[in-house]
Amino acid sequence: MKNVKSILNDFKKEVTPDSLAEAVKKANRSTVKKQVLLTGVRSDAHTWNLSYLELLLEELGFDVINLGPNVPVESVALNVRLRKIELIVVSSVNGHGAIEGQEIAEYLGSLLGDVSLVIGGLLTTDPNKVEAASAQLINSGYNAVFSGEKAIADLISFLHQQQLVDLQEAQL
Repeated sequence: MKNVKSILNDFKKEVTPDSLAEAVKKANRSTVKKQVLLTGVRSDAHTWNLSYLELLLEELGFDVINLGPNVPVESVALNVRLRKIELIVVSSVNGHGAIEGQEIAEYLGSLLGDVSLVIGGLLTTDPNKVEAASAQLINSGYNAVFSGEKAIADLISFLHQQQLVDLQEAQL
């Protein structure tokens, strides 16, 4: 983590009010990051999706706590209690997202408070049930559900709409 002095040294120029203001801006951007809890569902052993999402969320400026695959809901809840989480991203690529995602939302319940909860990926193994599964997840407490070809674009759009990310500041 850089402090203002080290950022100013990077400029290698005389300190002026403008360069100091820019240094403070950069220091604030690099030190004040929103924490995101990223998790798979308990039956999903895939990691590629979590690695991809971790990199994407970091590029969007988040501090990502990646719990990895096969995560019991109790571990998610413990991390929500112990950390200042602003967003929980649940990912599933094994088709159990609808069932196990609902378990996560119901277990977390009142722990969520102002924390946004989203889920994406392969929600069910039956493509004809995706819409119903999405509605069920929203009803169980998710703020948004992302699936299909536009899932990542829709996630980024959601984060921007919720003012969780400034796309002009993102390193995409």
